Amino acid sequence: MQFYYHQKSGSKNLTIDGQTYKHIFKIRRVDKNQKLNFRNLNDNLLYSYQIEDIGKNNATLLLIDTIKTNIKPKPYIHIAWCIIDPKDIYRYIAILNQLSVDKLSFVYCAYSQKNYKIDRDKIEKLLINSCCQCGRIDKMKIEQFDSTRLFLDSYQDSYILNFSSNTILNHKDTIKTILVGCEGGLHKDEINMFKTDKIVGLKNQNILTSQTAVVTVASILSN
Repeated sequence: MQFYYHQKSGSKNLTIDGQTYKHIFKIRRVDKNQKLNFRNLNDNLLYSYQIEDIGKNNATLLLIDTIKTNIKPKPYIHIAWCIIDPKDIYRYIAILNQLSVDKLSFVYCAYSQKNYKIDRDKIEKLLINSCCQCGRIDKMKIEQFDSTRLFLDSYQDSYILNFSSNTILNHKDTIKTILVGCEGGLHKDEINMFKTDKIVGLKNQNILTSQTAVVTVASILSN
């Protein structure tokens, strides 16, 4: 853990319980004299606490230091991901967060199964845990659209990943938003919604799973 999360981090006193308490005192068996670092993931401050009291199911902490974290400039990455089986989405959320994707938009495209529902509370927990593990100080933002058309109405300059000799590497510095299809890709009517120069491909011409494609795109754009 690079730090722990508490929504009230920054308060003079913190009371921790539940899974955070269990991890610190039951699993890591932290000594009472050890300093604990917390973030609230809403600002760029790291809050250091000392342990005042350890109870049977909770502990009380006292704020002793606040350190500002300088945020280094990085490319803005917004990926739209056509909805696939939520179980597969949950497996890859942390990876996209670690790759510094700023925003992830879920889109019900023509080939998405409409009965798939995204558990936003579960994603929130996965993102918080990912930030604590990798040290990211702001969570990836999440939003959702009911169709490709509605998505494009909001992001008219979006690119789309498809088979094309016009590779994503040629546009790496200009892509701010890009749509990645689900299993089976995108319907031809959806592809036709995009301008020809906004359709980009990969040098790898193998057929990728949606999960592999979205991680590949994030990796290229983040480096």
